Amino acid sequence: MAHQRLDPIVYQRATFTMGDNGYPAHLIYNYDWNGAEYEATYTYNSAANLVKKETKGAPWDGPGVLTGSSDPTAYQHTYSYEYENGNLIKAVTTGTFNEETTYEYHTDKANYEDWNQGLIRFQVNSHAGSGWEPGMGKHSKNLLKRSRYRSFDYGYTSDVEYQYEFDAAGRVTAVNRYTQVDGQPIDGRPMRIEFSYSK
Repeated sequence: MAHQRLDPIVYQRATFTMGDNGYPAHLIYNYDWNGAEYEATYTYNSAANLVKKETKGAPWDGPGVLTGSSDPTAYQHTYSYEYENGNLIKAVTTGTFNEETTYEYHTDKANYEDWNQGLIRFQVNSHAGSGWEPGMGKHSKNLLKRSRYRSFDYGYTSDVEYQYEFDAAGRVTAVNRYTQVDGQPIDGRPMRIEFSYSK
């Protein structure tokens, strides 16, 4: 169970039920400030990869301001995940929003420190993974190279490419992220994140 309180107005509570494989099997989330409720059920394969997530409600929507209904079950999604050679290669969302994200990896670069979980969450406007949820299931084994997001409801495509810099120990020291929407760059330079290590 996780609590977060931001005085004086915000209180969040997330309650996880753990499965036999050590990963969350069920989540209930409450956000007292606007009455938002969210429920998620997680299904894994024998390799402990997340293969399906079913959700009701929206953690960021109060009493139906955006979804148009105060009933949390009115906003529902099913997320399906596909894997190949130990890597997540496709995430498909069906429900209130319908979208698809495909992923490509550097096969010669191992995902030593779970960089992919953070990078996948950078994906533009993707409902395929809520940023506040912890990483579910076994992570991809290689470093993420590029991703392509398609919104079937709004008819646009977003392409993201990741380029890495490493230190002598093979650790990532910088990630440059290049984004295009419908084939057009959205900025004149990449988003750059730098990392340093104590040893």
